[in-house]
Amino acid sequence: IDISEVHWVDKSLDQEIVWDCWDYAGQDIYYTTHQFFLSAGAVYLIVFNLLNRDFSRIEYWLNSVHTRARGSPIILVGTHADDALCTEEYIFDYQQELKDRYLKRFKSSLGVPSIKYIITLSTRFGKKGTPGDDVRQLMERVGHIMVNRRLVGKTYPKSWLGLEKHLRALSKQREQSPFMSWAEFTETATNCHISQEDVSEAAAFLHSSGVLCHFNDEHSGLANLVILDPQFLTNVMSAVISLRTNFITNGEILEKNLIHIWRAFEPSLHKTLMGLLERFEIAFALPPSEEGARYLVPALLPDTQPDSYTKLWG
Repeated sequence: IDISEVHWVDKSLDQEIVWDCWDYAGQDIYYTTHQFFLSAGAVYLIVFNLLNRDFSRIEYWLNSVHTRARGSPIILVGTHADDALCTEEYIFDYQQELKDRYLKRFKSSLGVPSIKYIITLSTRFGKKGTPGDDVRQLMERVGHIMVNRRLVGKTYPKSWLGLEKHLRALSKQREQSPFMSWAEFTETATNCHISQEDVSEAAAFLHSSGVLCHFNDEHSGLANLVILDPQFLTNVMSAVISLRTNFITNGEILEKNLIHIWRAFEPSLHKTLMGLLERFEIAFALPPSEEGARYLVPALLPDTQPDSYTKLWG
């Protein structure tokens, strides 16, 4: 995940708006990790190459956003519109097919279509590397959606914004751990003049804003973990789903082998991290074997069904 700031000026309000732009890795291996970061308070750009008529990845992202953040505004963005093959007729047909496939299918709970625009643009930049007209128009569309849906302009306690600023500064320090305990977070919040009663609400606000990740789930033990660096989560998940070693057999991982898989992370965290995988259905607990607790990671299953699973699922 690459996170950067985007600055846009709302001419009607004569005000600069700054938003965080999250660029998700497009490789298949990272797909299962992206769901951690999908929230309702965002505008989603699903970017695809107009020269590719395979809609499977577009549909994957539409389903992901619809599942995790239903009703959030989506813009479909087709690139390479400057290619010789992308004639007006070609682009019109492509856009029409997208509308026929998805406009009526993906809606909010009130029946409002989630797809707000289908835009095509050139991948060429303007003079001196500045964005071309197509990109500027895209930014205008995003900005207007944010203003019209009141994703910006809301007021929050000054102490919450102070905590946000402090945590962003902390996450950039090389010696800072990418996570902290809930007790440490509470202490940090109170030092920013947030009352004990408001700490949970402030954490929920910062989670929805993408500043941190906190899952208030006492049952799985995740409530005690506050993650300051989103890339940390991606690293945790990719360390599992990219496994091609002796520690994975027929999609199964033994709990005793987590110390080898997550060598970079403290052993005391392993149970909590596995709880994250279970919460987002990346891994599932299986009945214990003679070797102890074990988990199934569907993304690591072989192409043919292992005989041992016939007894479990028939």
